[in-house]
Amino acid sequence: MLMKGRSVVGEAIGLLKARWKILQSLNVGVNHAPQTIVACCVLHNLCQIARKPEPVIWKDPDEVGSPARVLERQDNLGATFFEPSSLPEGFSLLGFYAQPNNRKLFGWTLVGKDISGNSLRPPVDYLLLWSGKSTKVENNKDQTGYFWQPVPPDGYSAVGLIVTTTAEKPPLDKIRCVRSDLTDQSEPDALIWESNGFSVSSSKPVNRGTQASSVCVGTFTSNPTLACLKNNKFDFSCMPSKVQIDALFKTYAPLIYFHKDEKYLPSSISWFFSNGALLYKKGEESNPVPIEPNGSNLPQGEANDGLYWLDLPVASDARKRVQGGDLQSMEVYLHIKPVYGGTLTDIAVWMFYPFNGPSRAKLKLATIPLGRIGEHIGDWEHFTLRISNFSGKLQRMYLSQHSKGSWIYPPEIEFQSGGNKPVAYASLNGHAMYAKPGLVLQGRDDVGIRNDTGKSEKVFDTAVRFRVVSAEYLKEVEEPAWLNYMRHWGPKIDYGREDEIRGVEKIVVGESLKSMFRSAVNGLPNEVFGEEGPTGPKLKRNWRPFIRLDSIQSSNADANTDKQRKDDDYWWLQINKELVGYWPAKLFSSLGKGATEVLWGGEIVNEKTGGKHTSTDMGSGHFADEGHRKASYFRNIMTVDKTNTLREPQGVYPTVTNDNCYNIKEGRNGTSWGFNFFYGGPGLNAKCP
Repeated sequence: MLMKGRSVVGEAIGLLKARWKILQSLNVGVNHAPQTIVACCVLHNLCQIARKPEPVIWKDPDEVGSPARVLERQDNLGATFFEPSSLPEGFSLLGFYAQPNNRKLFGWTLVGKDISGNSLRPPVDYLLLWSGKSTKVENNKDQTGYFWQPVPPDGYSAVGLIVTTTAEKPPLDKIRCVRSDLTDQSEPDALIWESNGFSVSSSKPVNRGTQASSVCVGTFTSNPTLACLKNNKFDFSCMPSKVQIDALFKTYAPLIYFHKDEKYLPSSISWFFSNGALLYKKGEESNPVPIEPNGSNLPQGEANDGLYWLDLPVASDARKRVQGGDLQSMEVYLHIKPVYGGTLTDIAVWMFYPFNGPSRAKLKLATIPLGRIGEHIGDWEHFTLRISNFSGKLQRMYLSQHSKGSWIYPPEIEFQSGGNKPVAYASLNGHAMYAKPGLVLQGRDDVGIRNDTGKSEKVFDTAVRFRVVSAEYLKEVEEPAWLNYMRHWGPKIDYGREDEIRGVEKIVVGESLKSMFRSAVNGLPNEVFGEEGPTGPKLKRNWRPFIRLDSIQSSNADANTDKQRKDDDYWWLQINKELVGYWPAKLFSSLGKGATEVLWGGEIVNEKTGGKHTSTDMGSGHFADEGHRKASYFRNIMTVDKTNTLREPQGVYPTVTNDNCYNIKEGRNGTSWGFNFFYGGPGLNAKCP
């Protein structure tokens, strides 16, 4: 009955949209939407009375094709475990490869050759981690799998596992362990398979910065975690030259398709500056400065202190023209980074849009414009090509999606017919990037923020105009002045998001639907609401080195810490002996000599809309009891004492407001995780009304 009722409602709305085209996009503003819908209903009834013929029922484009895609794992179809074969002469196995069966075969694993004579050693024994069959896979054959972890000799580490179909231990000479000084710490990456309480994941190095020497082996891991390799001679000699970078990018440069209704296209930076973009300074707002085509008069370096920002031209016609961008001038900007000890190269590709358009919400069968929510000036988007320095092959591709993004493997990528060029799709107005055309919804249960993509005549081949703007290891690459402009690329504007949200809620029926809508909108980044102008590429998370929270130290630095500073009035963030940034000491006036209390955990805002608890997730949205791979956690927690020595905290106790909504659970001590705990929860549920 519910499905039948939904079908009737859908047909009724389709009939109204077919008769009154204004309902197909409803671009009338939130405050006028209810009156417009009612007026169309009244006019439709008059047509019925006059016995006017009914039009063909209208179907939204996303309803005609595939339904909205939910970005989550497919059903557990099991996994396949591969033993590397046809090893080159003199090379030894370091571990098996594994991948889930819901993905086409694509992958690799490293093998090793002992040149020094003592880099590799056979294990002294094997430890059986688990044996059994998958209970979640249909038509599972009567084969039992046995998962073996090599027991390394003293001074060596295992970097991979072996899988057999018999209870007999594998031969000791089947695999090699690696001398410990050639290894580093690794951690689980993506879940591959789990069954009966046992799980395996791909692994990745813990230290993953551009200067880090850790190397991914390509094997899989379980608990306890295995080691990875380390490139002790990481000197960038394995990284591509400028000529090789150009060749690689021309080979894999994607085609970017824009939605047919896209009004806000990208442009080159020089076009944006040359067509009237202005530099504003706080306190001198009445006297903005035109920007040189190469950005040479932009303030350089320093921190994002809110003192400067960019804006569109003042004249309304010029402002509107620049908002629309210029696809003919579009240029992409490449940042070249070493990955995993120089075994891979990341080509991060940045695109600039002068303007980001307004968002639209999907409320079941209706699409509602969100006024000016989503609009902001100066929109930077990016994607990344990860290429093997062993083979020159494309390993993965990253697509940015608002404040997040996703990695996809080549079998999941759409390629231009007969070539190596990937195809990507930029969403309407918001410019998030996706691998497939259609509708992706930020929300759940058919309620959320729309991201519409599709093929059109608006397309750009990124190989046509590109420029390498940064490659720290190449001296011949000179960074442009605009790249080191660290302030906002757009003004700070308050569009009154609460008024816009309440306007939509007036036409939403049911508290549950309102709560889902508000949760989806609140999940958008601040710059979408115009509250903060976006920053440039160098201040984005993708550009910055990987930061591991359990290796961070902070200290009140002296004047010699950074010669560009003339005083010591800053609290610095240090990662692996590298200074990353600072906070002004004036923000922490009571912390001059130390802290009296340190807090770790999560916090949410519960406005109890409609008398119900918020459905905002804390952490991953899983309760602490669900443990590793599901619940969020803090690990290796330490504090600095008066002697500047790192120590595990003492006297720590949990505090929970309502453990039916969110909870906390201390982890096991005496492990490589040090002092740790799990925390989080889903908020609104049967026990947390």
